[in-house]
Amino acid sequence: MIELERYSKAVAITPNDSVDLATRADAIYVGSGNWTEDTTAAQLSDPVFWLRADKGVIGTSSVSAWADQSGNGNDAANVALQNPVLSTSETLINNQAAVDFQSGDAMKVDDNNDHDFDGAFEIMVLVKFDSLGTYQAIISKDSDDSIWNLKKDNDQTIIFKANGADPATTSTVSADTWYLVGVSRTALNSIQMYLDGVADGSPVSNSTDFTTSDDMYIGKRNAGTERHLDGQIAEIIMWDKKLNTDQYAYATWYMDNRYLRGDVEHNFVDVKMTLDGDVVVQRLKRGEVHKLAPTRIWAADTNGADIIALNE
Repeated sequence: MIELERYSKAVAITPNDSVDLATRADAIYVGSGNWTEDTTAAQLSDPVFWLRADKGVIGTSSVSAWADQSGNGNDAANVALQNPVLSTSETLINNQAAVDFQSGDAMKVDDNNDHDFDGAFEIMVLVKFDSLGTYQAIISKDSDDSIWNLKKDNDQTIIFKANGADPATTSTVSADTWYLVGVSRTALNSIQMYLDGVADGSPVSNSTDFTTSDDMYIGKRNAGTERHLDGQIAEIIMWDKKLNTDQYAYATWYMDNRYLRGDVEHNFVDVKMTLDGDVVVQRLKRGEVHKLAPTRIWAADTNGADIIALNE
């Protein structure tokens, strides 16, 4: 990080504005900002599956469909007589909607290679458990109980059940608390659990090819005793790759800002500028000075961030 005190302010560009700089700036500073409802799949590093409860939900007292926002058409549909409810009145975070699963509710996504996971992958789910007790499936693809199942276990840890080599969190979860649950596998076949954006528990080596013809279920296990979720899901994002450090930081920043979850550590803003004669978009961390020398800056797409051009 470059010290801000080294610079004098040349011009401030407020949100929804653009400025031609009289002289090339020596650097720019990105101020405050926030998430945007127009966050795109491309900004989230092109997930293969993305459900958010404020978009694509058909029905309220009985949710019949939940449209995939990734652009891949992996829509979820209700399972007969197991329709969850769109919740907008319970204790939600930042007044965002959630889909409420109870009394045996579930939704199904037809089998697709996008969620077979024969190699690296990443999953994030924002979930709240209304009760604890026996284990509850969050997402599963395990009709013969040997593929994969992301669940809350009997001991209140979060486990990715994966054909016998099953990583789990060390931390336990409580009822009526929202958690950002995550799991990823690297190209080296190391599976790691995450809780609220932080690695939790030990990684487990597992090279299982999860390719299967099974459908994917949200809110239940589709093998033996079904083990339904008693709780709410606000958002699910899946990738068929392991996110790199910057991609993961942006995804967790998006979740934290969208749902105002505690102290936001990963604050990024996409800033459009003319740089060396080319119009480019740079993803910049806010609260820092960036050694860039633009001749024009647009602030229309900076999520409410103030941009300041600086001169040494």
